Amino acid sequence: MISSEDKKSTPGNPKIYYCTRTHKQISQVVRELRKTKYKNTKMSILSSRKHTCINPEISSSPNVTDSCHNLLLSGVCAYDLPRKKSDLSRAVDKLDRSGPWDIEDLVQALIPIPSCPYFCSRSLARSADIIFCPYDYLLDPLNRSATSLEVTDHVIILDEAHNIEDASREAASFTITEHQLKSARDDLEGLRIVGFEPEACSMLIAMVDGILRVMQLTLSRLVRAGETTQPTQVWTGREICGLMSTVGLGPEQIIEQSSAYQKLSASIMDNENYEDWYRNRNRDNLSNNQFQHKPTHRTLHFFNALFTVLSYMFRDNMCHLSDYRVVLVETVGYEKQLTKESITDHNKFTESKIDAWITKKHLKPRFVENKELSLNFWCLNPSVVFSQLASMAHCVILMSGTLSPLDSLEAELNVQFPLRLEANHVISNSRLLVTTLSHGPNGTRLCATYQHQNTYTFQDEIGAVVVNACRLVPGGVLCFLPSYSLLDKLIQRWELTGLLNNLNMIKHVMIEPRSSVGLDDWLEEFYTSVNQNVPNAKLKSRRKSIDQANNNESPSLNGKSLMLNKSGSIIFAVCRGKVSEGLDFADSYARLVIAIGIPYPAFTNPQVQQKREFNDALYKSSAKMACTDKHIRSPLQNLNSSVEKYDTNDDITSSTSNVSSPRRRKVLSGSEWYDAQAYRALNQALGRCIRHANDWGSILLADARFVEQSSRYMCGISRWIRSRVNHHCSWESLECQLQSFVKSHETEEKVEKQVEDLDEIFA
Repeated sequence: MISSEDKKSTPGNPKIYYCTRTHKQISQVVRELRKTKYKNTKMSILSSRKHTCINPEISSSPNVTDSCHNLLLSGVCAYDLPRKKSDLSRAVDKLDRSGPWDIEDLVQALIPIPSCPYFCSRSLARSADIIFCPYDYLLDPLNRSATSLEVTDHVIILDEAHNIEDASREAASFTITEHQLKSARDDLEGLRIVGFEPEACSMLIAMVDGILRVMQLTLSRLVRAGETTQPTQVWTGREICGLMSTVGLGPEQIIEQSSAYQKLSASIMDNENYEDWYRNRNRDNLSNNQFQHKPTHRTLHFFNALFTVLSYMFRDNMCHLSDYRVVLVETVGYEKQLTKESITDHNKFTESKIDAWITKKHLKPRFVENKELSLNFWCLNPSVVFSQLASMAHCVILMSGTLSPLDSLEAELNVQFPLRLEANHVISNSRLLVTTLSHGPNGTRLCATYQHQNTYTFQDEIGAVVVNACRLVPGGVLCFLPSYSLLDKLIQRWELTGLLNNLNMIKHVMIEPRSSVGLDDWLEEFYTSVNQNVPNAKLKSRRKSIDQANNNESPSLNGKSLMLNKSGSIIFAVCRGKVSEGLDFADSYARLVIAIGIPYPAFTNPQVQQKREFNDALYKSSAKMACTDKHIRSPLQNLNSSVEKYDTNDDITSSTSNVSSPRRRKVLSGSEWYDAQAYRALNQALGRCIRHANDWGSILLADARFVEQSSRYMCGISRWIRSRVNHHCSWESLECQLQSFVKSHETEEKVEKQVEDLDEIFA
């Protein structure tokens, strides 16, 4: 927790901003708030248009935000018109009296009026004492400005804060594509031609042309240098600043262009000015002009985001230039097209009849190369965003089950946490079994490094582990892989060998979808398949109550499609995927969580490479400055110091540090940062196992590194898991322990069920 004791409190009580990653997680928090004595606190939820739009014309469109903005610019959205205050007040008061409400409750309350829930929630936030929102609403200055959020001297709670590093970097990063630039240029040219703020439009057109010139000049050099089909060019912040200055985009010019955009944007948002221009345009009969008559929301957002990133780079005497890398990437793709020759041949074949059918049978498709240039402004230092936010707030509280190692988090965010708490889990040791495994049932060593993943021996042995484990464990099993690439390889191999079919006879096999479309139905299929094999009706009703609390209206799938003689279901998913965070797998839905390997970020990813190099350079620079210090930490000590510090037998450990004493900024090396990213993703996936105090389940870490080098590879695992670990070198020893653990809890559940039945009989 970060606090500011020397700041004077604002008049009255400070607001509390409770931020988490997704809207589904906000729903869970609101549900818990209803159980507390603070349930009558005035509240609001800030949500996206996707979750709040009730305009049937655009609510189902692919991009609701763009559609909404374009309607607002035209002033034709019927749901944004002023309503009777009495009607709106009655609806909101009724909602408040019912206790803490979810965003779906607000939507249902405002549909009859009708009034826009999106803007209503923003209005309610002004007088609310606690505001729930996804944390990019606070981290991203664009969102903060758009929603008029004032965070100065208020309290910020960031739940699921293990994502805060990535979110902070993303908030100060931006990608420009050729398509975006050309689209923005067309919009500006259309405005300039009809005489709407022509001077501002001309300045911004010159800016767009300058960026395009930088991209084209660099591309031509890459081509002459004989680069690959996907070449990249990397500049430091200072290098790109110098290059942009040569095309008229230096810091002074960008300030002028930013002012021009502010003037243009203000004129567009001024309804009277915009409507006058729109009427004059129609009066002058310019409707057939080839250029678009008004800017799209994407163009406005493009310039907003661009100037925001540039302001980060150039602010405070350009002190953050070194925190940026700008990367030009040429992506080469291929799209199928029909050749003119094939169409000509087909016309000859049909005797050149104009109205003849052209069928695929007679046409010869060809693949046409399609190149796309993008200029990526990557912020590599999350403190560029986070430290500014922390300095404004009264205090910032970070919460997550996977924040450890805390020293690495502190180093990346460049803030001190004077108050720390790392608590034990609420469950007793008897309700969780944690095991590691170095060799599978056939004696093959399990090591999910890149060089081993492609071997059939490894793939078959992992399959044998999963099949044998599923025979022992009832209910739901979650199996997490480091990447989609390995997931695809395993599924393809197991389909070929028949192992997947054998597994499907034991449990209903499900593969994590890569798209969010249909995710609710997919999850319902999993819950249904597990419920059909759960003897305790109490567990089934608990799933039903959770669905009702979440307003989940997705219909259950037909149970006939699921084999009733199976012992549950297994999900194959990926760390950092949709299943690994924010979803409820309590009780029988996750009796076993299997983790294959360690989910390191893709080593060849350009952004990962740049981040590693950036941290290595910082680390070396810091080491030189501290060369006279007798207590220089080694890389491993720096990464694991918090682990050693808190690895005690105390139930709860807290620490304080002297904030007033000067401290040199801690810096992670590239490899330390790389390790921290992997373990946070792994710990988050493992946390799907135990969801409440009476839950029970088991965790299996299937990789020899956890057994053979436990002091190195177990140190990044969450303390509540690490303290319970049992190492196994063979499947036989693990099988005995797992079987005994499951049987003891199944027996306990049967006894509980018998007691409940007797209570019902004598009630």
